[in-house]
Amino acid sequence: MNSDIAEMNLEQGATEILEFARWNGKPECPRCESESVRQVKSKSGGRNKRFLWRCHSCKKQFTVRIGSELENCKISALKLINAIIECKNAFQAYKLLGISYMSALFLFDRIREPRMMITLKAMCKQGMIKKAGHRSFINIA
Repeated sequence: MNSDIAEMNLEQGATEILEFARWNGKPECPRCESESVRQVKSKSGGRNKRFLWRCHSCKKQFTVRIGSELENCKISALKLINAIIECKNAFQAYKLLGISYMSALFLFDRIREPRMMITLKAMCKQGMIKKAGHRSFINIA
């Protein structure tokens, strides 16, 4: 049970890293480009487990992946960030992250030159993302 909670917290942190890399602290709807958005909360008051956002203008729900190169990617945010930061090719991602080789190929086909990858690598160089083994942690000041 505690490992599930810890894993959920890591996934939430990884999703927040992706959100910061994409929106730089100012989230906007990928459909109508409105900045009038809010996080969808769970019944307990925390983040929704799917990390949804809701646009007040078009009334649609979205995640950080919608409208990006990673839209149809089912790989967890934690594995995505670790692949972007630590892996140089699909074979290395397959070995390091424990995903199938086809998933690793799909992932590296998607992240060759997207804006999000460039931003994440810059954040890592500036010390905003700390690496600890196979896990990455955000450190936004």
